[in-house]
Amino acid sequence: MSISTNGAGVEGVRVADMAADLGHASAAYRLEITCGRDDGFMVRINRGEAGIADAVQYEVASATIRGNALTSYSGMQTTNASKFWFR
Repeated sequence: MSISTNGAGVEGVRVADMAADLGHASAAYRLEITCGRDDGFMVRINRGEAGIADAVQYEVASATIRGNALTSYSGMQTTNASKFWFR
């Protein structure tokens, strides 16, 4: 899994963590991308993945990317189904 913007790889201390969180092949993802100023944008990652006994585990993370730099990444945090589905 690699992360890039405008054809260039994103760099930063937590890029490997973000790539690993986006690399679950059995998960369903919903991405919310908010464009900002100064060549930056924010990504909210919503992930749902079947776990033990098919119970779905929902997680969410947020990242800020400026140019080709990942300036912040929260890591995945537990959430619930109502936060996963867009309303």
